[in-house]
Amino acid sequence: MLVDALIRLQLPIEQLRAQTYDGASNMFGKYSGCQAEVKKVQPLAKYVHCGAHITHLVTSKAVQTFPFIKDALDHVHELGKLYDGSGKYKHLYLHLHDDDTEKGSPTRLKPICPTRWLTRASAVTTALHNYADVPDSLQEASAEFGTNTGSRANGIYTCLSSGKCILGLLASLPIINCLEALNKSLQGSGVNVSGMLESVKVVSGELKKLRSTEKFSDIYQAAKAKIAELDLTPLAVPRQRKRPKRLQQGNAEAFTTDTAEQMYRIQFFTAFDTAITNLQDYFVSSDLAKYQELSALLLNGTTSNEDAIIQEYPELTESLKIELSFYRNHHPASTLEGHRLIFKAMEPSVRRMFPQVERLLRLLLVSPASLCEAERSFSALRRIKMWLRSTMTQKRLNHVMVCHDHRDRLGAVDYQQIAEEFIDRCSDSRRKVFGKF
Repeated sequence: MLVDALIRLQLPIEQLRAQTYDGASNMFGKYSGCQAEVKKVQPLAKYVHCGAHITHLVTSKAVQTFPFIKDALDHVHELGKLYDGSGKYKHLYLHLHDDDTEKGSPTRLKPICPTRWLTRASAVTTALHNYADVPDSLQEASAEFGTNTGSRANGIYTCLSSGKCILGLLASLPIINCLEALNKSLQGSGVNVSGMLESVKVVSGELKKLRSTEKFSDIYQAAKAKIAELDLTPLAVPRQRKRPKRLQQGNAEAFTTDTAEQMYRIQFFTAFDTAITNLQDYFVSSDLAKYQELSALLLNGTTSNEDAIIQEYPELTESLKIELSFYRNHHPASTLEGHRLIFKAMEPSVRRMFPQVERLLRLLLVSPASLCEAERSFSALRRIKMWLRSTMTQKRLNHVMVCHDHRDRLGAVDYQQIAEEFIDRCSDSRRKVFGKF
């Protein structure tokens, strides 16, 4: 299907240099996935795993490492589902302080959607901001509402009344905020792979700084203050269970934590280690290594493998070495974006002096870091192909999708000019029907 689409669009597959998909096995499979099948036809089509999808996977694995963080997020998700699914509870929650003019109205709650990006931090922040009002509304709902809604409200109230939930939400925010900032930066259409890899280094360094005893101590003290303020169940070490004899090895005693702070600090560090390790593992592949070699050729002027790189790509020739030396003496830049801006502002006559450098820059820029722009068109399909348009043909659907994707350009079109041209091209009978527009 991909080859057929390329042929119809008159795009030769011989010039294909990059491909980007999500993490589905039928797309990125090493041996029989789509990217592997495309490489059999065009080996130069380097595969890049979508950076936004990777960040979403890393976030999911990091927050689900240990129960006290995972359970807290699950409780917030259930609270958001109750808020969205029950109109009675929503009305009760929003009008909780109507009789008290000094207290402001609570803000709306949000569930944590597992398939959407950039939804965890906002949902957690909203829950923490309204934590004083949520238990009161849940207690009132469990006492007044019917069996189903009342039992759900009572169960959520029991979970949120534990101090462990507050600590889990506060401990998850540093990880979520860092990874969602990375995710947001990778969703733009102009993001390149070089910028993505630099952003990953920055986020990894920030996560390593946040993984400290001082940071967790601040979070733990803030959780204790919040627990005392809201009169929640205090943090404590759970009862230690005796290990079965079949699992005991040697005479040494099993490690146990003496305080609740020590126990949760270990889990907090492990969550950060999981995030850092997965970031490093996901953003390392053979194709990314080749891309970095190609990038180093432009940024550094030379690499240990420059002859093999030049021979691999048919559009590059040996004159690239001379052009690179000449170009870098007059136009130094430390980033790929810097070189792009230099070529964009360069005079055409000067630009024609560096054709090989321009081709090298195009090879680096053609690799997309994410496929968010393409997926947004898929999301728009549900809004366009609705039940009121059930008889829409494929041809018309394609035309409507093109109009939707390029709505900015379509908004600049003069509709009166199009209508007048339509009338002038028609027969006299149609002119009599439409007249003057």
